[in-house]
Amino acid sequence: MKKEIYICGAGGHGISVYELITSLGQYDVKGFLDDTLPIGTEVVDDICVSDTFLPSDEFKSSNSKIIAIGIADYTSLFKRRELMIQLEKRDFIFPKLIHSSALIGKNVEIGEGVQIHAGAIIRANSKIGNWSVINTGSIVEHGTVIGVNNSISPGSVLCGNVQTGDSVFLGANSTVLPGLHVGSRVVVGAGSVVTRELSSDSVYSGIPAKKLN
Repeated sequence: MKKEIYICGAGGHGISVYELITSLGQYDVKGFLDDTLPIGTEVVDDICVSDTFLPSDEFKSSNSKIIAIGIADYTSLFKRRELMIQLEKRDFIFPKLIHSSALIGKNVEIGEGVQIHAGAIIRANSKIGNWSVINTGSIVEHGTVIGVNNSISPGSVLCGNVQTGDSVFLGANSTVLPGLHVGSRVVVGAGSVVTRELSSDSVYSGIPAKKLN
């Protein structure tokens, strides 16, 4: 029997999470939670918005407590983390979601609520922190440690022994060279190549990636 699950966020990433969940065959998506659309709005495949991002106690008592977070863009990382904290306090559960086409190496640690999408590769001895997203076709090489609430965009490559802090956004098709450290709350623009350590609370872009603020 499939477990019921809700997706928090009805935008583009929310729909990607829906596709990930349905590919697993383990869950029945019952609805989306979102503040930006009226309750009852159809999102995909006749599945609608059921409640707000932080659902009411009435909703919690009568529906599944299993939730996947469908928010991953760079403008929403702090909101995403706050949502996870608040939902966790309300006893909601965040399953690990790993696409069947993803390649997971030996001795890989995967935290709660992590999403690993189609074609992603996680090499040996890596660690993926809670609530992080490893998006389509991205590569996390050996010994890399990804912090809490990271969003690794499609096609990105983290070479061996990279370390990232918390709430890091790595833009599509960007690359972090081996052994580097990326600080917390860092945004790296799409297509960038990181060739040196990046300090926290900053935005970087370019080849090589340079600080923009």
